[in-house]
Amino acid sequence: MVEAEIEIFIQCVEKYFSKRSKEKIIIETPYLTENISRTLSDYTGIISISGAYKGSIYFTAPSEFLKQVLLDHGQSDFSVEYLADAIGEVTNTLSGNSRKSLGRNFVISVPKVIQGNSQVPDLTDGAHSFVVPLKWHGHSAAMVVSVMNS
Repeated sequence: MVEAEIEIFIQCVEKYFSKRSKEKIIIETPYLTENISRTLSDYTGIISISGAYKGSIYFTAPSEFLKQVLLDHGQSDFSVEYLADAIGEVTNTLSGNSRKSLGRNFVISVPKVIQGNSQVPDLTDGAHSFVVPLKWHGHSAAMVVSVMNS
């Protein structure tokens, strides 16, 4: 992916959070990574990409970040199931919105949700993998885009 395509994902993050909260999300400077393990948080949503592109999109956040997502959706149940649903919903929405810009050949899977960092698959071989750090309501999270043209 080139920087212009990474910008598509950043715009999707900004749009998602601006529609759901008055609190502005802060997008920090994206950077390249070869190892996702230091980026991972309490929950990670993973979308596999196929078609004209291949790879994965990850959204990873601590429980406190996800509790705020649930609060902004009017939910007050912060059980593990709801936190996992929240990370899956955010990841799926971001990927789905990016598909609108990248076209129908940007095929996305259903989200896979991982708690902790023991089962997260490796980054896509050969892809320039970008970490996009985020801050919202005083909590940090990150989107990782590890996608390349097929």
